[in-house]
Amino acid sequence: MILTATAMIGLAGCGASDSSKFIGTWAYSAGTITLTCGTMVIPMALTSATTETFSAGTSSDLTKVDSNGCAGLKFNVSGHAATAPAGQSCTVTLMGASATITESSYALALSSDEQTIVTAITGTVTVSGQPPCAAAGGGTLTRK
Repeated sequence: MILTATAMIGLAGCGASDSSKFIGTWAYSAGTITLTCGTMVIPMALTSATTETFSAGTSSDLTKVDSNGCAGLKFNVSGHAATAPAGQSCTVTLMGASATITESSYALALSSDEQTIVTAITGTVTVSGQPPCAAAGGGTLTRK
């Protein structure tokens, strides 16, 4: 009976979040975000100049700040995957104008060696005074 209880306690921690493997600064090695604004399609390359920094969250497993100024997005971690609850937004400067990015889905997949993250995001980008544009894409982040 003691052995069974001990085994159950040990298994209870198996599904717990281990966000520590995501924590740190990551740079894009490849990727594209495509904005679709009416009939205009604007691909935007994600280069090594674009970084994302993940830290331990207080009301979520992780929070993110990126080199474009998007800060405070929250992620929940399960194993080697992290997802952001839909509807979060942040404000950045895009092509010289203030823009609000609102994500519909944002997923991170950490490689088994924990050295790369594949990102996938969909949502909208609204530049001051303009109708929203659809945004979709992703890329590969490499640990710095």
